[in-house]
Amino acid sequence: MDNKTNSIIGDFVINNAKTIFTFIVFVCGLYIQYQASMMRIDQMEKEIAQIKVQVDDQYVKLDNMKLDKAVFEATMRSFADMSTDIRQIRDRLEDILGDYPHRNSQQHPNQ
Repeated sequence: MDNKTNSIIGDFVINNAKTIFTFIVFVCGLYIQYQASMMRIDQMEKEIAQIKVQVDDQYVKLDNMKLDKAVFEATMRSFADMSTDIRQIRDRLEDILGDYPHRNSQQHPNQ
C-alpha cells in the first residue's frame, strides 16, 4: 500500500509539476507583495505622523498670528481713541486760547 500511495502521489506531482510550481510561485509572490505593502504602510504612517506635527506647528503659528492681529487691532483702536481725545483736547485748548486774547483785551482796555 505504501508503494501504491507513493506511486500515486509521485504520478500526481509529476503530472502536475508545472501547476504546483506555478501555485507555489504565486503564493510566494503574494507573500512578498504583502510584506512590501506592510513596509510601505509603516513608512506612510511615519510620514503622516510627521505631517501631523507640521500641521500642528502651522496651527500654532496661525493662532499666534491671530493673536498678534488681535493685539494690533486693539492697539490701533486705542491709538484712534487717543487721537480723538487729543484732537478734542487740542480743539478745547484752541477755543480757550482763542478766547484768551479777547478776554484779556476786555479786562485791560489800556493795552
